[in-house]
Amino acid sequence: MSINDKDFDTLLDRAGNAIRQDAIGPAEEAAARDRVWAKLQAASAQQRPSAPMIEGCHAFQELMPAALGGSLRPGEKVLFDDHLSGCSTCRRAYSRAKTGLTVVDGGEAAVRTASATNWRSLAAAAAIVVLAGVGAWVGRDLLKATPDHAIVTEAPGGMIRLGADIRPVSQGSSLSYGQTIRTPKDHGALLTLQDGSRIELRERTELALSTRGHDTDIQLTRGNIIVEASKQGSGHLWVTTDDARVAVVGTVFTVTHGLGGSRVSVLEGRVEVDEHNTDHVLLPGDQVSTAAGSERVPLRDEIEWSAHRATHEALLAELQQLAKDIDAIPAKASRTSTRLLDLMPANLAFFGSVPNIADTVSEAHRLFLSRLASSPALAQWWQQHDGGRVGADLDASIARMRAFGDRIGDEIAIGAMLKPDGSFDTLLVLTTLKQPQEFPAFLKQQLSELDAKLKQQGASVEDGLPVHLVTDPSALSSLTSTARREGLYLLQQDDLLIASPSPAALAAFASHDLAATTAPSPLKSALTSRYERGVNWIGGADLSVLLNRVRQQANSEPLQNSGVLDASHLIVESRGKEYEATLAFAGPRHHMAAWLAEPAAMGAVDFISPNAYFAATAVFKDPASMLADLDTIAAGQAESATKFLDEFQRAAGVDLRQDLLAALGGEVAFAVDGPVAPVPAWKLVLETYDSERLQRAIEALVKSANQELESRGQTLRMSISSQTVGGRRIYALATADGSFGISYTFIDGYWVIASQQPVLQRAIDDRASGLALVHSGQFEALWPKNSRRDVSAFVYSNLGPLMQSMQSAGSAAGLGADAKKTLGALASQSGPSLQWATGQPQSITMGGTGPSLAGSMLSSFLGAGVLNESPGPEVD
Repeated sequence: MSINDKDFDTLLDRAGNAIRQDAIGPAEEAAARDRVWAKLQAASAQQRPSAPMIEGCHAFQELMPAALGGSLRPGEKVLFDDHLSGCSTCRRAYSRAKTGLTVVDGGEAAVRTASATNWRSLAAAAAIVVLAGVGAWVGRDLLKATPDHAIVTEAPGGMIRLGADIRPVSQGSSLSYGQTIRTPKDHGALLTLQDGSRIELRERTELALSTRGHDTDIQLTRGNIIVEASKQGSGHLWVTTDDARVAVVGTVFTVTHGLGGSRVSVLEGRVEVDEHNTDHVLLPGDQVSTAAGSERVPLRDEIEWSAHRATHEALLAELQQLAKDIDAIPAKASRTSTRLLDLMPANLAFFGSVPNIADTVSEAHRLFLSRLASSPALAQWWQQHDGGRVGADLDASIARMRAFGDRIGDEIAIGAMLKPDGSFDTLLVLTTLKQPQEFPAFLKQQLSELDAKLKQQGASVEDGLPVHLVTDPSALSSLTSTARREGLYLLQQDDLLIASPSPAALAAFASHDLAATTAPSPLKSALTSRYERGVNWIGGADLSVLLNRVRQQANSEPLQNSGVLDASHLIVESRGKEYEATLAFAGPRHHMAAWLAEPAAMGAVDFISPNAYFAATAVFKDPASMLADLDTIAAGQAESATKFLDEFQRAAGVDLRQDLLAALGGEVAFAVDGPVAPVPAWKLVLETYDSERLQRAIEALVKSANQELESRGQTLRMSISSQTVGGRRIYALATADGSFGISYTFIDGYWVIASQQPVLQRAIDDRASGLALVHSGQFEALWPKNSRRDVSAFVYSNLGPLMQSMQSAGSAAGLGADAKKTLGALASQSGPSLQWATGQPQSITMGGTGPSLAGSMLSSFLGAGVLNESPGPEVD
């Protein structure tokens, strides 16, 4: 019998799969590992006796400081590089910093050596507020035993153990790692791992469990599984297929693997998927597939087969309700003054201020415990995730966070300084202390407790936690004169606490007279004015230094001509449900930066009714000036707007500048305002100064378009017709075959265009009766209380009624129950929102209230509707 090439490739694939899936016993694996390690040691010129084994991600992560410092031995480097090439989690961990704490008493010259960690990306404010909350979790499972078996918790139809001989496996049996198991037809099963994780298998699913160090790997050959992963401590839980690898720490997700590749869907938590050397981070509702061009599978379908589907859905409902309860916690009161901003250095480039939210976090924790006590679904989930042990650590962390929060002021300020060339200089974090005399002893006690707890749990903190508290500024000189130590340095001056990863920055801060006053920078002045109005969360950036680097680039001329490089600073702030951002310029706005006109009363909005689903309006410079700006920006370029219009004028016989653009004003409004089926009801309103000239230009353009179509041998033609309705001339522009058509008219200096004549007539009637969106109570409720009525632009959205309309249309068209349920969820969660902008001579301010359009859609799909989505039939 001959074997063709295809059959031979198939045999090779099968042989390769058999080799990969062949289970190696622990003794053989250990012997092979010892042989390899012995050869590596022999090859190393710097070998040391009795080198420890390197097992699991934790051991490799302990080598990362040495790897960063270039001090790994050759044998260690080979193993380290090999592990990083196949472990996406450790690759990411390699670039992240490790944090910790140590106390230096005031005036003490000798400082204990800090562990070699990278603090350049430290969020120092978090170290003050949530220091203990993070520390309580570090290293708590480092001494965990390596898993070696799983228990068959549920198996109504039994299971099959594959290998040299096929044997049945019954419920309650123990499965050793390395064995391949399969569920029979019509029956699934449930496995429980030693760490509490649960794996639910669908019928005809085949997998094997393996371990390496503290890591557990679920090797899925085929089928469907739902994984409820518990916290993994020092190890990781993996799911591996032949084309993807999933890394998990405490979450609920599904994996499907078959002829169509692998598909991963997340119900709760967060997973990381390494697919063809591409990393994906998935959150609740997310899905990724290895099959190119594959369509999304509704999450409901992914768990439809599960015997515990009702439990999953109940859990998601409880988590969603808990999120709503936490969102309802009242926001912190606005702050109207700050001394922390004044104390920032003169070269301040970035500033951020956040409220002390320790009590808010504590309240969120209380709500969680209350919900946990009253919800069986949430309680079951918490128990499965080892909530008894985790809860004790969480309670202690929240209590420690609250203790820190009770001892600092209402505000934490973060400042970043830049050098004159635009490169990063240093970082400072400032806050105040309520009981400054007691703080050193309190901090020392907290650090001592954390240090003892971490050592008890096996964490490597022999040198202490690298946070250095200095109460005497003279001690900073000894720190700055020695070699740079990685860590967080705290300087206490009376009731002021300053933190920085650089002792030199603290020394420079301490050398300045805190009572001295200097002329405030434009950034500081702008921030001060915002405080006077009241702020909650606020941030600012000095753009002058950053943009100066752009100006020096060779190809920056178009940007300089546009006017955007004249930006001076940016301020972003939040007050409750309102947010605002202001982009300020060094001088008067010009060219493209000045297109948005100053606030004005806009008449185009009078044509938009309160029933609009979406509306956008703006007032711009006149179109002719905007065209001239485009020519200025494109100066020296091969093409320009002027050249294009000249060519168009020669071809069409219409001067767009004089006949079209010059006839238009700068005001424009657009809205989706009316039924969405079978044709969406939209309207476009443009300000016009000469309707007769504009109509002549439209007729000339239609004539030119028909001539062009005829020259190309096409039969399609466009036509303009008109009729008088209610004493007003109504125009219709349409194609002969009816594939395109609009209606329009001119009224009181506005060109009003609509998708259909009834929509156009309704817009005219609404304006005449004073029925306008901007006069409705719903719009008024969204308008920011501290802003003027006139703005330069706004965008309004209210998707709830639109979703209800689509839901009704879907019912009439026979849309599936799942799709209608999704639309209903969208309708209930998509509230009205308003975003606005104002243009001032030297600034542009943007703000908003309510959920944004994108936020409404995203929260809906990731919320209650995500499990119920279904493609459903198309609606014409």
